[in-house]
Amino acid sequence: MRTEGRRRLVRARVAAVAILLTSYAVQAAPTGQKGSASRRHDTVDVAEAKSIIRASLIDPASAQFEVGQTRSALAEDGTKTPLICGSYNAKNRFGGYVGKAFFAYSKSARAVFTSNVARLDANGGSVSLAALGNSLRGTPSMDQINAVQTQGTELQKQVKFWLGQCEG
Repeated sequence: MRTEGRRRLVRARVAAVAILLTSYAVQAAPTGQKGSASRRHDTVDVAEAKSIIRASLIDPASAQFEVGQTRSALAEDGTKTPLICGSYNAKNRFGGYVGKAFFAYSKSARAVFTSNVARLDANGGSVSLAALGNSLRGTPSMDQINAVQTQGTELQKQVKFWLGQCEG
């Protein structure tokens, strides 16, 4: 019971700090200057990207982010969309940092695409090559293998498409 109370207190403190930092960042955006609204908009988008990534981690509190740039990118349907590029590092089950992974957050897709070949959706859904491989347990049929291979190929295309726009 005592540890549960401690966990609640730590979660409450982390939430309070996150709220304060977010409100400070929004207030600190210059007003009356060209582009100030987009800067605040970018702050919200960065917060959403970080939130989506944290939701997929074993130890969300250990996440370290480097947000590189926000740019206008072409979505797969040809429309322009904000794209946030950066990297993150976080601890694994053993408590060690796993190394830098790159990400691209697409506002239009409301998803984060990561260099470890994963798509993390804002609604909590995600798909990764590792998860697709793990879905083939036992003795899978050829139809199951082909379906997973098709999903994996499509995921690789999406990740390459979005991360490729961060490089250019």
